[in-house]
Amino acid sequence: MNLPKFLSSLDRFKEHFPNEAVCWQYLRDTRWPEGFVCPRDQEPGTTYHPVRGIWVCRKRHHISVRTDTALHGTRQPLLYWFRAAFFMATRPSGIAAQRFSEGMSLQRDGTAYSLLQRLRDAIPNPNRAPLQGTVQVEMRALRAARVIRGQRPGPGKALVICAVAVRKNQGAGVRIQTLASRGVKRIRTFVRRHIAPGAHLYTDASDEYRGLSDMGYRHTMVHVQSGARGAEQLICIHKVLSEVEDFLQKTHHGVSRKHVQAYLNEFALRFKVEGNPKAAFDRLLGITAMVPAEKDRHLYRSPEARGWVHVDPPDKLRHVTISSLAELSKLRNAWPPVIHASY
Repeated sequence: MNLPKFLSSLDRFKEHFPNEAVCWQYLRDTRWPEGFVCPRDQEPGTTYHPVRGIWVCRKRHHISVRTDTALHGTRQPLLYWFRAAFFMATRPSGIAAQRFSEGMSLQRDGTAYSLLQRLRDAIPNPNRAPLQGTVQVEMRALRAARVIRGQRPGPGKALVICAVAVRKNQGAGVRIQTLASRGVKRIRTFVRRHIAPGAHLYTDASDEYRGLSDMGYRHTMVHVQSGARGAEQLICIHKVLSEVEDFLQKTHHGVSRKHVQAYLNEFALRFKVEGNPKAAFDRLLGITAMVPAEKDRHLYRSPEARGWVHVDPPDKLRHVTISSLAELSKLRNAWPPVIHASY
């Protein structure tokens, strides 16, 4: 797949998006290539107010290029958002908030942190296709969490379950999510949600994976021991999980426990669209999907206190007709949350 020139290097990206006006035009042309249509009621007849940069439809809906995207309700310059989406879409290891803040000469690291978290929130896709063919599945406790000063040191690990579709001995797709605890029921729920029936599953010989063949899958259990040859049949998923751990530890030096799923979604997005960074770029900005806007003041709260919860309940979203962001916001703010789901 041909790489767009503006995503081939940072210098070309700066040349392609030199100012706010060009970024604004890109959002407009990408969202409404055939002319503006109100996303609320599909009304074509509108009045444009150039001073405020908004359209007003016949039913008095005020719409801007940021409406229903990851940028909804924000005031940071579009250049900041575009530069952040570029780094997250093209760099294999992504970018940490502190490094992005220094590169953009931001006065506060918190601005970069909230900006990047909003982009990660735009990643989950409720209409993604399930994995097919040969799929390797494994559950593992990854070194992920950051130890916060003043708190009692803990193991700093997050329990995740991962599935990797394998094509020609290489990973072709990833689904990864956090788990509250181990259990047969949680594994079966994950497999049923993310893997198409008839796929050939490879797992280790743990008793927690028994019974998957009764769910319509071909299931091969691999007895993995130190130095055993059987580990070759799970080499792809072992490599992916090692890359995830390096991404969390080396790029971000550990992440907050409540935001682990957001970083997993970012990793899965780059893995899936590795040959098409343009799709990742648009996805991060929320152009290709309606994204509910969270408030920055909720970013640092715990989930119990209505803080951000990175959830993507595909089974529910697939059957919800959203005429406004209110219904989707109710789903996101529900507590306890639905099981996390990856890109």
